[in-house]
Amino acid sequence: MNNGTKIRTILAILTTLNTVLAVTDVAQFGNSKVTFVYQILSVVVNALVVGINTYYNNDYTPEAAIGTGVTRQLKLEKQQEYVGDYFYSDDENEEYDVFEEEAGEENEQGFIQTVWFPLGK
Repeated sequence: MNNGTKIRTILAILTTLNTVLAVTDVAQFGNSKVTFVYQILSVVVNALVVGINTYYNNDYTPEAAIGTGVTRQLKLEKQQEYVGDYFYSDDENEEYDVFEEEAGEENEQGFIQTVWFPLGK
């Protein structure tokens, strides 16, 4: 988990708790105008954090969709009962920690070719 994910998770938890407090009688300030402004700001901040989390945790680009597909395939290949082709391993018992990209190899069109290989074995 990277730092951005940790920060967004903490913000989501804190803003959700704050919104729960804001819409209940727990966070009353004795002044109806101040309480109303606090409630409105809490809902706006919660909506902002939800929007940021939604944007960063969904596939809005073709590249992100490819990454999600690779991740799902890796998870499937780790399952004992998996039936199908193994795209990221040599056999059904191989496990993965990390994948590295070996740069510098160009294909026929002159593009850098990505080479995937498992680490840890």
